Amino acid sequence: MRILLDTHCWLWMVVSPERLTPATQELLEDGENELLFSAVSSWEIAIKYAQGRLPVPSEPAELVPSSWPNRGLSHCRFRTSILFRSQGSRPTIEIPSTDCSSPRARWNGFQF
Repeated sequence: MRILLDTHCWLWMVVSPERLTPATQELLEDGENELLFSAVSSWEIAIKYAQGRLPVPSEPAELVPSSWPNRGLSHCRFRTSILFRSQGSRPTIEIPSTDCSSPRARWNGFQF
């Protein structure tokens, strides 16, 4: 299964894995799953860090790329069409934050 990690899910996986549910941890650790990380999440992390709103153990420019190889993450390319499709839209269902899912993932055909 292809899994697009939301920003908070990636942060919890790297900085606070105890915050993830056992089911989510199992999905993230399953070597059969392809874990993807969006450039938009990198941007969000950098902005929040620069604003002093995100205490992470090292600079995002170092932390984010260093987490990819040892966790089997791949980079998911961002398409600007996703931004326009997300403007003013709301998911038709409520998504619990602990599920690490995203409307962006649905638009890209990812499963959660």
